[in-house]
Amino acid sequence: MDILKIIGRILLVIILIVILLALFGYLGTYLQSLKYSIVGDSTQTPSSYTTMTTTNTGQPTTAPSVTIGNTVIPVEIARDYASIQKGLSGRAYLDQNSGMLFMFPKASIYRFWMPDMYFSIDLFWINNDQVVGIEENMSNDFDPAHPRYYSPTVPVQFVVEVNAGFARRHNIRINDRVIFNNIR
Repeated sequence: MDILKIIGRILLVIILIVILLALFGYLGTYLQSLKYSIVGDSTQTPSSYTTMTTTNTGQPTTAPSVTIGNTVIPVEIARDYASIQKGLSGRAYLDQNSGMLFMFPKASIYRFWMPDMYFSIDLFWINNDQVVGIEENMSNDFDPAHPRYYSPTVPVQFVVEVNAGFARRHNIRINDRVIFNNIR
């Protein structure tokens, strides 16, 4: 009889653990789904696309990049929901001269946060082919109980994330012209 009580209690503990793991899994998925959220609904069509850029050696390249002012930034592109949601989360590093371009279907107020980030970043808010806002040195310290959110002050359709200090090193400023190279 005592053995049956022990087995029953063990099964109860296992069931509780499974329920807790399921809840925490759901919570993690829910928190990840908040990577960005949309407020507002203005629209914009990107206008400054080019067809070819060159490397530092003068050789043509078809790799996607964004030119801000005089600085060319090779970029990875996040344009679908899953890649926008993931962003740079979970990555150990980002090449010092590269970035990630977030392409949204329309200009709006998007909200970013820093879960699962292993390095700090700078972020450029872009609309109408110009930088309309800059977040510098966004810390990768993340408190899930009190997350910090970053949003532009005006609607944007594009966001570029780069390593912290990039804006200062390359003298990138608000109102700098933006050109999207080899991006369709």
